[in-house]
Amino acid sequence: MESGVSSLRHPEKPIKSPNKVLFISHSSRIGGAELCLLSLVKSLKCNYDVSVLIPFKGPLYELFRDNDIKTHIFPYVFWFGSKSETIKRIIRVIFGLISTIASIAIIKKTKPDLVFTNSLATPIGAIASRFLGVPHIWHAHEFVYDDFRCYYTLGDKLSMKIVSTSSKSIICNSYAVMNNLKKRMPEYKNFKIAYNGFDFPKTSECEPALKKIKQCIKDISEFKIVIVGTISPGKGHEDAIHALSHLINRGFKVRLSIVGTGRGERIQNLKTLANALSISAQIDFEGFKKDVKEMYTNSAITLICSRCEAFGRTAVESLSFQTPVIGTRSGGLQEIIQHGVNGLLYSHGDHEMLADCIASLLTDTDLYFRLIQNSRKSVIERFSMDSYTSNIQDCIDSIL
Repeated sequence: MESGVSSLRHPEKPIKSPNKVLFISHSSRIGGAELCLLSLVKSLKCNYDVSVLIPFKGPLYELFRDNDIKTHIFPYVFWFGSKSETIKRIIRVIFGLISTIASIAIIKKTKPDLVFTNSLATPIGAIASRFLGVPHIWHAHEFVYDDFRCYYTLGDKLSMKIVSTSSKSIICNSYAVMNNLKKRMPEYKNFKIAYNGFDFPKTSECEPALKKIKQCIKDISEFKIVIVGTISPGKGHEDAIHALSHLINRGFKVRLSIVGTGRGERIQNLKTLANALSISAQIDFEGFKKDVKEMYTNSAITLICSRCEAFGRTAVESLSFQTPVIGTRSGGLQEIIQHGVNGLLYSHGDHEMLADCIASLLTDTDLYFRLIQNSRKSVIERFSMDSYTSNIQDCIDSIL
């Protein structure tokens, strides 16, 4: 009798669909937090089924579309703003409540396994995720009062209660931001730090130190200084303009480039100040510039004059191109810039001190050379995109 061996067919395990993660942006403009979100979603879309909710069509929407990222549009409002009259606050609360309730239906349609809110500016993701029974993560990119002089519409105490009770984790982009939140919600324990990540330029794209000194300090008739970022009150452009005036009065031939966009009224106020100081001919308002390489490599110094920067994206970008940075001694900038090592720090509002810092770099080539030598290596490892996305993904995976 011929013996045979029977085999049992084991059904193959079904391939598990990737988890759906919905990212919520507070804006569709191009700013530090928005650019971080774009880089993050591009990196994570190979691991998750990602989509993004934004409040309006804008430059960020175009970038998500160009990178084949599903994007939903639904208008919603910030839950903080200037200290307004009671009636205005009530109106803001009403509109916020309406948009939050309506957003629940929109978010429900995406069937997310996790909601990730990329800013403290809007609570719709936190509230909707709690209503739908899915986990939520806040990513804090900002100081609310210290930088923007804004107030939570519902009051700080209640708002912090909502933040702390609606999140499995709160990711902060600096220790400065984390410590600020810890003071206001001491009962919350699940904070994490994830410094913003960058796709750094290749070494070949950076000017060698000696060539940089010759092009920007020695062999030129006019020094070029740049300040980059949204033109808003918290960014301290007045410090840069006043410092420029001090330098010109001391006999320096120097020019200031203001790169970034802002409200027409705000830009006009800066132009009025420049006219009053008789230095408008030495200032260029250049608007938004896409080519950051040209912007930094052609400038001798980058200024960051913010009242209290949560992180300091511009500082890392500039240092990666070996352009020295002078920033304010506040917020997250102190975690990027080491005074006298890879940059200089000054006190916000002290434009004479800022002028002294600029003058020291323009006249002391040894100091300038030392800062260049330390600049790129001081940021290239600490703020890599791989490290940033790995930290965020670890946090998401631990919750899912």
